[in-house]
Amino acid sequence: MATTHPQDGTEPSSSAGGRLPAFKSEHIAVLHDIVIERAQASLQEIADELHHRCALRVCAATIRRVLRVLDVVRRKQLRGTVAVRAEGAKRYGYTAAHRRKAIYPYSTNLTDA
Repeated sequence: MATTHPQDGTEPSSSAGGRLPAFKSEHIAVLHDIVIERAQASLQEIADELHHRCALRVCAATIRRVLRVLDVVRRKQLRGTVAVRAEGAKRYGYTAAHRRKAIYPYSTNLTDA
């Protein structure tokens, strides 16, 4: 494996290993535009749009890594509040009608005597 030797100024050979970066500066600009336009899009939707615009096919993990390098923070949308049930609307679940009536002190027909 070839490495750079700063003391003698030589460059690594082309067989240094590793992949070439998938993103070039023009791809990063397009990615930034996509994220601004479609802030709530999933990473897969962003990858599909990037392929449509630049013919660059990358996985969601690569996009996540590039966005992290660009300091782009994607946050989940806040969930809405729970709607209050309208009067007269049918209610499902456990209600007072399901509760047993209190039977004191025993639940059978036996007595203390």
